[in-house]
Amino acid sequence: MGLNPDEPNFAWSFELIAPENGVLISDEKHQLEFTFDYLLFRNSPAVMGEEASDRFGNEWPVRFDYLDTIDGGNLSLQVHPAPDYIRREFGETFTQDETYYISKAQPGALVYLGLRENTDPAEFREALERSSKNGSEVDIDRFVNKFQSKDHDLFFIPNGTVHCSGSGNLVLEISATPYIYTFKLYDYLRRDLNGNLRPINIERGFDNIRFDRKGEWVNENLISKSRTLFEVEGCKELVLMDVPFMFYVIHRVDFIEECSWNTDGLAYMVNLVEGDMVEVHSENGRTSNLAYLESMVIPASTGNVRFINKGDKPCKLVKVFIRPK
Repeated sequence: MGLNPDEPNFAWSFELIAPENGVLISDEKHQLEFTFDYLLFRNSPAVMGEEASDRFGNEWPVRFDYLDTIDGGNLSLQVHPAPDYIRREFGETFTQDETYYISKAQPGALVYLGLRENTDPAEFREALERSSKNGSEVDIDRFVNKFQSKDHDLFFIPNGTVHCSGSGNLVLEISATPYIYTFKLYDYLRRDLNGNLRPINIERGFDNIRFDRKGEWVNENLISKSRTLFEVEGCKELVLMDVPFMFYVIHRVDFIEECSWNTDGLAYMVNLVEGDMVEVHSENGRTSNLAYLESMVIPASTGNVRFINKGDKPCKLVKVFIRPK
């Protein structure tokens, strides 16, 4: 991914997060960089689509990033705030509903998601607070569900759901754009580069945990059970997530030679989760390349867009869009 191998630690890669991304344009003499937001300030409906623009204004609503725990440890156990909480406490207009798409998993890799059926909230909180005070370990497996993960699995993580990636996963995190306000409940007593225990926030976390997200409900509602939307020779589109408690939809197109669609006024974010490289052709005649694990925004005004496999292996392309009313 172009990261500096001499840096002491990386676990989070900002792949496509609008508030952090710059856009570069250049000619033979000059180069200009501006934030992604400027595209929305200029013409939000053309980029996002009329309906999404009416709802989100100039805030691009979905982000991609990578979480890498391969040959590492579990991520911190955490929870994201409820919509009214993040609005009242932090002034955000919408909250962090996210998903884990498993780009690559080692044998035995796990995802922790939701509470176990018999978890007692008071006992869970007492164990976390005791750990925070005296540095005692918490047996997370006693309180939190765990699920085996494998390549191309998808886990839904609506706000209020306790979760973390276990070790051995490369996660493409597909999420609502807000990313700052995550309440960490337990961090396995890890220390920062200065030797201090990393900060956690049990009180705010417990203000937001949905204790009904547990046991069999999690298995039935928060783990993708894909269905085929359409299939022709050499190309199949799957619906991976379309649920009422998430505002965006996730599909995947599996194809051998090529696939195409018309944006019809919807913006798409795509990521090549399998295959070497595709060549992207837009209706206006422009072409660009998208390599394995790279991401791209397809503006709502694009019209017809075509993806041609330029490698030797079949391709899988994740496509994400805002659910139209």
